[in-house]
Amino acid sequence: MLSILESQMRVVLDDLSNEQSREIPTELIDKAVEQLREALVKQTTPREQDFRLRMSNIGRLPCQLQQEQMGSPKERMPYNHWMRMVLGDFVEVLVRMVLELSEAEVASDGDDVELDVKSTTIKGTSDIDLNIDGEQRVYDIKSASQYMFRNKWQGGFQSLYRDDEFGYIGQIYGYADAQGKKPGGWIVVDKSSGEIKVVDIDASPDQEKMIRLNREQTVGLIANNSPFQRFFEPEEEYFNRKPTGRTILSKSCSWCQFKLSCYPEARHLPNPSSNAQVTPYKWYIKYTDEDENPIS
Repeated sequence: MLSILESQMRVVLDDLSNEQSREIPTELIDKAVEQLREALVKQTTPREQDFRLRMSNIGRLPCQLQQEQMGSPKERMPYNHWMRMVLGDFVEVLVRMVLELSEAEVASDGDDVELDVKSTTIKGTSDIDLNIDGEQRVYDIKSASQYMFRNKWQGGFQSLYRDDEFGYIGQIYGYADAQGKKPGGWIVVDKSSGEIKVVDIDASPDQEKMIRLNREQTVGLIANNSPFQRFFEPEEEYFNRKPTGRTILSKSCSWCQFKLSCYPEARHLPNPSSNAQVTPYKWYIKYTDEDENPIS
């Protein structure tokens, strides 16, 4: 079932896609152009190298933050990473414009916020606040690959809560708590198809309590320069529900830029058990003797 917000946005997009009459105010075009310019400036300006907690990383795994705090080397990003980041920023600008054209009531756009957690000030800039049912709610705009759009976001909030390796939930709760507002959810766009999905937050009181408790524990860990601790261990690999004798990195570790600092022996290799036309790769820690030569 579509949310009201998603329905409102789809009406605008349907009109634009079918060249139906829809007047776009000049000032709205000018605003979008300026936001696109700001995005390009941001993506072509070297980032500060000094580590600090901020809203954009407060929800991430503590072990990742500790690695960054220690100055551990990161893996190099693929050559297309910059293009993906710029496209993501541009998608965000377009979503903002669609929201302004829809019947959605935009309360604020891009607020600088601060939140004090255990004597540490966390700063950031929220995406957009909307008036929903008479109260302001904080929404975050995300662009996603087709795989993530269909396998991560389509499952809704509860699916994300079970597996949030990028820290999106901690991030949006930080923005909301800093402003004394309710977290609304995410407006997600498939970068390859242009499809949209509004993922509303339906957290239980216990889940919200845990989200805030995790935030306090993470801040305390970083503020106290606590000894590094891995949060995940390698997992046994299974094929057709049977163990293969190999071990692989957990999914959360496989996404991490610091994986080789934790596991220097890890190797990105094709799955020897797979019969797929395009063999999938995994991060392997242990492999059997008979497998090592064929996949090395």
